[in-house]
Amino acid sequence: MAFSEVNCRYLLHARKSDKLAAMAREGLERLLRSAAARQARNTATLGRSDKMQSGKNPFRWERGFLCLSLGVGAVIAVVAAPEVALRSVVVLSIFAGVCFTCASHDFGKLRTSPKLWLGGIWLGVVLFGYKSLPPPNGRHLTQEQKEGLAKLRDQFPKACGTLVYVPEDSRESRIYGKEIQAGLQMHGAKANIVHEGVMPSPIGIVVGVHSSLEPCGFAGENLSVGMHILNIPSRFVEGFPRADASSVIVFVGTKPPYD
Repeated sequence: MAFSEVNCRYLLHARKSDKLAAMAREGLERLLRSAAARQARNTATLGRSDKMQSGKNPFRWERGFLCLSLGVGAVIAVVAAPEVALRSVVVLSIFAGVCFTCASHDFGKLRTSPKLWLGGIWLGVVLFGYKSLPPPNGRHLTQEQKEGLAKLRDQFPKACGTLVYVPEDSRESRIYGKEIQAGLQMHGAKANIVHEGVMPSPIGIVVGVHSSLEPCGFAGENLSVGMHILNIPSRFVEGFPRADASSVIVFVGTKPPYD
């Protein structure tokens, strides 16, 4: 009897130990599964974060291209306009700098080397704005003078072309030449700008033709007379270099000391 009772107690104790071991194993497996799931969630979150930080966010790329386009548009507006006021140059230059900075940020360039990119962007903007500033005491046309030039250009024969020569070494002449070009084109006629770097620049404005006996030469002579009436001093020259029977050349030279 004693032996049987001892055996029963041993068996009961062994069964309880097996249950505790099974419960321990089940709890450990739950902990491992929970830790694995948490690790997977953390890995996915870090992957999304790295993708966002590496500049792959489509929204950021779209916004970057928009900022870049706006900055380029501001630069083109300053370069292409016949005349730009001082305030407009300053505002458009600052706007372009902000747009380029925004684009470089969205493209992820500021995270790699911010000082280099910011310095390069704003140094370029400052130099561009400074070169685009209108020169002090430069020549300018009034609206009435532009209208007068357009009416004079309307009297040209259809076969006559107009070329506006401006010297490369005079910024004031280039700006004034763009204003004259804009006046000649106000009614839809064409007047092409030519940046001259070989022919010596005259003082004042020269209207050059091949011969005044030709239709285009006669139209050029009338243009020179009309410019005098509009208070735009000019000289009429026959046999002008590079002028032919189908063209009238308006060479906008350097500003005379009396103008």
